[in-house]
Amino acid sequence: MKKIIFFQNILTPYRISFFEQLVSYNNSDIKFEVFFMSKSESGRFWEISLVNVKFPYRLGKSLYLFIRKYHFHFNPFLLLRLFFSKNEIVLMGAWNNFNNLIIIILKRMHLIENKLHIWSEANYYSARLLNNNAIVDKFRDWVLNTIDGSFLVPGQMAIKTLNSYSIKKFKYIVLPNLINDEKYVISQAEINQRLLNIKPIVIIPARLNEGTKGLIRYFENLGSRRVNSVKFYILGEGDDRQIIEDYINENNLNVELCGHVAENEIIGYYKKANLFVLPSITDPSPLSIVEACFMHLPLLVSSRCGNHYEAVNETLNGKIFDPFNKESVQQTFDQIIDLKDKWYEMGEESFNISKLNFNNKKIIQNLIYSI
Repeated sequence: MKKIIFFQNILTPYRISFFEQLVSYNNSDIKFEVFFMSKSESGRFWEISLVNVKFPYRLGKSLYLFIRKYHFHFNPFLLLRLFFSKNEIVLMGAWNNFNNLIIIILKRMHLIENKLHIWSEANYYSARLLNNNAIVDKFRDWVLNTIDGSFLVPGQMAIKTLNSYSIKKFKYIVLPNLINDEKYVISQAEINQRLLNIKPIVIIPARLNEGTKGLIRYFENLGSRRVNSVKFYILGEGDDRQIIEDYINENNLNVELCGHVAENEIIGYYKKANLFVLPSITDPSPLSIVEACFMHLPLLVSSRCGNHYEAVNETLNGKIFDPFNKESVQQTFDQIIDLKDKWYEMGEESFNISKLNFNNKKIIQNLIYSI
């Protein structure tokens, strides 16, 4: 019987849902176990209970430091457990995670025999990729060329990212970030109710970090007239709250900062909204786009969002814009507002896309089969 070990930094709501569904959908002779380095880390606001977790896991006490935007986790006990696991298959997270680097070195030294699979994010537009550092690039390629299993990719942009690296040969398994589709449900009556909004309600689920989410940049490009033609709700918290709040107040914008919002409240906002917007400057695979699809919403999404390839069809359910191009920002906003009478049909297409590209059962079964 095969056993697969997942190495994860911390517990996240969407990963807990994924692991629970993975166990429930698995009818083969494969066992799973998840190693969590720590329960949480800086900048995370989730409140997670482990009381009713339905999958096998280990949560050790890890040394954790937050240094210049880098989350450093080190858990020697879980690494020691892996060292003695021999033929178990290992699925790792980001290549530059400290624990994963130790696993790579052990593999290079032939001290472990485990087959290694690794998650590869859609980082094509990230600052680290655009501002190339030759030493970091060489080291990254050395790490990734150690992988003898598959690269787990969320979609096309992640494959594009891998092709930009110097990897001799790689195979991949498509594994999008998934949500708990049993929670993100809207009734026909609720869809009909949102269509009665006199002023369109627009939601932006985003952390208040201007460097990655580009909220001020987006509103500047739109201009106050366009911004105030609708009602914006920003769902999220972050270090840049004050500067974003000051900008909103100084320009008298019809934008409300809702702060950290619990999952059940987020679903409530989705039910009331007419339109979903995400203006990110860099955003590998935002789950909020998947959530919006399941909640039957038209999408207006930055081209820097990694999963826009899988979630947005510009002839059916939304528009894609360049967050650095003022004309693109304004034009796509005007176009989608002009399509107001088509928002219901666009929302239905979003839901159809969610069933096609983010079907939990189909994706999880493909992962099990491929591994």
